[in-house]
Amino acid sequence: MTAISHKNQALKKPISLRIVFILNAIKILLTLAFYISFTYGDTGIDLDPNKILYTGAAYVFFFGIIVFSIIKRNQLLLRISIILDFIASIPLFAFIGLIISAVSFLLTFRKSAINYLTA
Repeated sequence: MTAISHKNQALKKPISLRIVFILNAIKILLTLAFYISFTYGDTGIDLDPNKILYTGAAYVFFFGIIVFSIIKRNQLLLRISIILDFIASIPLFAFIGLIISAVSFLLTFRKSAINYLTA
């Protein structure tokens, strides 16, 4: 019975990777909210809503890769996808996206995340 409980604990995802997942999901929802507000609302800022939509599509694509890499425990793919996600935020200078990507990248260097991804 102790072997089973040790095995289940080894399979449990660390909190840092759960935070990476949640932050990137929130980033997608925020992008959708910004797209709707810039499309239908009068914000007073001259910004093309299509650029927000394209950035959101990139976020969704990289979020899929992030989830895939966490499931497959591929540390290199996870970090590369987060870096590319960061780069996708640069053309709009999406400050929130840049911060979330930077925090996500740093969370992959926590010891618990490294142990989970390299196990």
